[in-house]
Amino acid sequence: MKKLKIFIFLCLVLLLSGCSVEYDLTLNDDFTVSEKVVATEKTKRMEALTKQKGKQAVNYLYNMFKRNGEDITLTSRDDDYNTYATAITSHDDINDYASKFSSDVFDNVNVTKDGNIITFSTEQKELLSSDTNYSLLYDDITVNITIPFEVISNNADKVNGNTYTWNIKKDSDYKTIEFSYKEGNKKDEVNINVNNETYNIHYGVIIVIGLVIIIGSIVLFVYIKNKKNNVI
Repeated sequence: MKKLKIFIFLCLVLLLSGCSVEYDLTLNDDFTVSEKVVATEKTKRMEALTKQKGKQAVNYLYNMFKRNGEDITLTSRDDDYNTYATAITSHDDINDYASKFSSDVFDNVNVTKDGNIITFSTEQKELLSSDTNYSLLYDDITVNITIPFEVISNNADKVNGNTYTWNIKKDSDYKTIEFSYKEGNKKDEVNINVNNETYNIHYGVIIVIGLVIIIGSIVLFVYIKNKKNNVI
């Protein structure tokens, strides 16, 4: 738990440090949750921060992860323009994720279940700080949440397939993240009830079966027609 709290704190440091943050959350088929944070800091900005004895968000994040995050996969690299740090971790399920991560980055995080409908909602925490060490604010945060299940509502800024994206800019308004989905119902599946038993069947299987039936019907029709012609 302590390690996770350190992870949470460092994510918040990133949000306050003037860097760009790409935040990826993936809900997996087995209901586990995968989490990935990629921070990008301009190399020139880091050099300026070093001269000013300010905080270097990416290096600070990486070094703290390296010392305290044995259960977190870490990588760091840089090029002529940017320095990058990546942190990856996972959670047992969305409730585990919400209880361990959200309290330090988001306000009023709620995960509710009504039948097989899971609803997730949270509010952006105020990211301004009175601490003079954090003289720079985040430039932008991109939150990508990938959901393999059937989503019935969301307030994402953009949707691409199963991925829902929220963009939080430096000057953006206070933002919420909300979505609801049917647990166990994949987006590309349909439920079929047979003798009071429910089966999840992939749309692709239904299409293939449909094509087989159509082709079979055509072949049978041609066969019967030819047979009648031969009899005549």
